[in-house]
Amino acid sequence: MKIPREGTVRTRQNLLIAAGEIFGEKGYRETTIAEICERAGTNIAAVNYHFGKKETLYRESWLNAFRESNEKFPIDGEAEKNTGPEERLRGYIRSLIHRIVADSSDLSILHMEMSNPTGLLTGIMKKKIGSLFEVGKGIVNTLLGEDASEKKILFVHTCILGQCFHLGASRHDNPANVMAIDIIRDIEEYCEHVTTFSLAGITAIKKSEKWEK
Repeated sequence: MKIPREGTVRTRQNLLIAAGEIFGEKGYRETTIAEICERAGTNIAAVNYHFGKKETLYRESWLNAFRESNEKFPIDGEAEKNTGPEERLRGYIRSLIHRIVADSSDLSILHMEMSNPTGLLTGIMKKKIGSLFEVGKGIVNTLLGEDASEKKILFVHTCILGQCFHLGASRHDNPANVMAIDIIRDIEEYCEHVTTFSLAGITAIKKSEKWEK
C-alpha cells in the first residue's frame, strides 16, 4: 500500500482548514477555489488531486472542522463516565456553549447553510449533529425518568439547545452584540446558569400535574 508523503498530507490538511475558514466566512457560492488555494499556500492542481471538485472540498472541510470541534470540546464535557445525569448534563451544556463561543468553522458553515442553503451538507449534518443531540436527549431521558414520552424529551432538549445556540445566533447576526459579549466574558458562570435553569425546569415538569406519562 502506498503511504502518502508528509508534504502531501500537510497540503491536504492546509486546504481543508483554509476551505473551512473561507466557506464559513463567505458561504459556498461566494467562495472561490483560487482564494482557498491562496490561503492554503498551494495551487488549484492540489485541489483537483485531493478533492476533484469544489463540492467535495466543501463537504470534507466541514467534516474536518466538525472532527476538530469534537476533539476540542468532547460532547460529555469531559465528565466522568460513571457520574450522575446532573453532572453529565452540566458537561453536555458546557461542551455545546464552549463550541459555540469558539466560533469554529463547522458552526460558521452551519450558519451559512441556514441563511443560504445549498443542500450539499444536509445529509452529513443531520447524521453528525444528530449523533451529538442523541447524547443530550439520552441524558434528558434519564433525568425525566424511563416513562418520559419522546415528545417531552424532545421539548426539554430543544429548550436546552435554545439557551446554548441563541448565544451563537446573536454573535453571528451582530458580532458587536453587547449581550453576547457580556455573556462570553462570564462564560463559565453562564454555563452553570443554563445547567441550573435546565435542571430546575426538568424538576418542575416532573412535578407538574400536566406531566404526561
